[in-house]
Amino acid sequence: MFDTAGGPKHDDINIAFHRPTEQKILLVKRQNMPELLSSDIYGEVTVSIDETYFRSLVNLAGPAKNGDQEFSNAWSVIQATCLPYAGGHQDNDPVRNVISANAAAGWGGMEEKLAADLINSYGMTDLDYLGSRDYQYRFIDFVYREFIR
Repeated sequence: MFDTAGGPKHDDINIAFHRPTEQKILLVKRQNMPELLSSDIYGEVTVSIDETYFRSLVNLAGPAKNGDQEFSNAWSVIQATCLPYAGGHQDNDPVRNVISANAAAGWGGMEEKLAADLINSYGMTDLDYLGSRDYQYRFIDFVYREFIR
């Protein structure tokens, strides 16, 4: 089930989203960061307290994805925004990636049918390095629509 204002939109999605009690995102642009927040490695770091309070740091000088800093910054902000909705889930990183793919498609202005076809074709999240189970990417219409600019 989903915790959404309009109720469930799909009957085939088996992950739960929960709104955070509090979420704060700090944006900085700094090349020289402490090692834990290395701008060569991370664009976003999020800390959770009791899986309900979230603090994220997004470094706008973080590593570029696909050679594009603007794309990387947008992805980092979307990841920070979406993580709390999967924060109570034991495998929050792959679940966040499923949510973020939908959010990014809406934010990027991708046409809905194209976004659905593309996201549904991604397959599994494949995050073995976390020791997490993999999750099937799927189009989630209400997440997509919430991020349309």
